[in-house]
Amino acid sequence: MRIGRVVLTVVALVAATALGFALAMLMMDRSAPPSFEEPQAVSDVPVSEREFDDARTVDVALTFGEEVELVTPLSGKVTSLACGSGAAFVSGQSNLTVDGQLVVNLATATPLWRDLTWGMNGADVQGLRAELVRLGRSVDADGAVDQRLLNAFAQVFRDLGETKFPADGIPATRVLWLPTPEVTASECPVSVGGNATAGEPVASIAGRLTSATIAHLPEGAAAGSRLLRVDGTDIPLENDAVTSAEGLATLMGSASFAQAISASQSTLTGSYLLAQPLRVSVVPPGALYNLSGDQGCVLAQGTPRAVTVVGSELGQSFVVFPDEPPSSVVLSPQDPPSCD
Repeated sequence: MRIGRVVLTVVALVAATALGFALAMLMMDRSAPPSFEEPQAVSDVPVSEREFDDARTVDVALTFGEEVELVTPLSGKVTSLACGSGAAFVSGQSNLTVDGQLVVNLATATPLWRDLTWGMNGADVQGLRAELVRLGRSVDADGAVDQRLLNAFAQVFRDLGETKFPADGIPATRVLWLPTPEVTASECPVSVGGNATAGEPVASIAGRLTSATIAHLPEGAAAGSRLLRVDGTDIPLENDAVTSAEGLATLMGSASFAQAISASQSTLTGSYLLAQPLRVSVVPPGALYNLSGDQGCVLAQGTPRAVTVVGSELGQSFVVFPDEPPSSVVLSPQDPPSCD
């Protein structure tokens, strides 16, 4: 019995000692583990720089001239016709035969209005020469009708399959006049097996694109000269419109333009961006104060600095300083001074 009491006493003393030690440790260190301490607020944030083109997605309104009709020079039965909405009529090629006779498309400055023979001259002759030169035919750029011109004209037909076309004259009835080297049909009033009448339309084409204008200018766009980007190609703008012949040609050659035409749409989508990107400073929106329009302030190294806000993206504000930008700004400054 005495031995059991001794053992119990020893156990009780050990337990009491351990409990006392634990209580003492708790009393000595009441601080929270580092992971539970409140994070210290970040007061200064670094300022970075980047290029900014302020690209905005816009709708571009397309304006066309009057519709043009392509008229057949021959009367008779239409024996073949490559025409339909969206079909291309290309100079130097053929879309039409009448009574088995091939009719060649040619884009001349002056439509052929008469049959041409040796020695004749005039605006129609010079227009024919210029187009044959553009098509790569072996003719002189100037001069009256000669054998080289007759041979080159006949060779166009021979290359298209009419191998026995004679080189002794240029019949106007075998030429379908085009206003430009390539046009796209919007409507075809005749069909294979039908009757063609000389001077009547065989196809209608949409009028030429005369301008492309930004339909609605985006609000808050950064000031500066702008470009229109369509399918990765940049086109210069003048008064927020494409009006130059080169720019319109570039636009008409784009996939977006072709898609708009095939869908009978008068608009397409592009990107409206600065011709010369700005070098901007990137700051958090919380660093800005005293905002009025695009003007505001930031606090940098204790000094208020004026900025112009030119854009924002994904929680970042893009600003321009009137002079050298600071290395950092204060986030959410308390009662900061004005930068006026």
